[in-house]
Amino acid sequence: MNVFSDDTYIAKVLGGNPGAFEPIVRKYQDRIFSFVIRIVKSEEDAKDVTQEVFLKAYRKLDTFNGEAKFSSWLFQIAYNTAISQQRMQQKNYRIERDMGKINREERAANPMKIMLRDERKRAVNQAIDSLPENDAAIVSLFYKEDLSIQEIAGIMQMSESNIKVKLHRIRKKLAEQLKNILTL
Repeated sequence: MNVFSDDTYIAKVLGGNPGAFEPIVRKYQDRIFSFVIRIVKSEEDAKDVTQEVFLKAYRKLDTFNGEAKFSSWLFQIAYNTAISQQRMQQKNYRIERDMGKINREERAANPMKIMLRDERKRAVNQAIDSLPENDAAIVSLFYKEDLSIQEIAGIMQMSESNIKVKLHRIRKKLAEQLKNILTL
């Protein structure tokens, strides 16, 4: 199976092959969904926003100029769409996190280690969920998506120094929250 770059698929779509957008969707849909859910806090809304993100990206693909990475451009669309959705609805949903499926053999081999790992993961997700939507977005982009400060600044439409300061403050806030959560 040939795996082409994003630019190759984009060129094919712009050249009249709409089916070439499907590999792009498959490549990014889980990452976009994970990012969006941190902002909208609702699985159902995140699914809708994720679908809308790809529709917008497809419709505006001809505006992608290649100066930034395609993923950064796509995450900027995701961020703007999610924030718009959040502002429109003004709801505070809490989501149930899928803590991942751990196979039975792993559970049987070391149940205490699995339980502690699951508890830490739950605590981190709980702490991130309690953050304001912009802070949750920054943390998700930096740690989960491994985007650079520069890329995040572009997506969030903030200066790099502002992102650095916010990230520093968010880390301190998360550390304090995790300390409180894990000592309960």
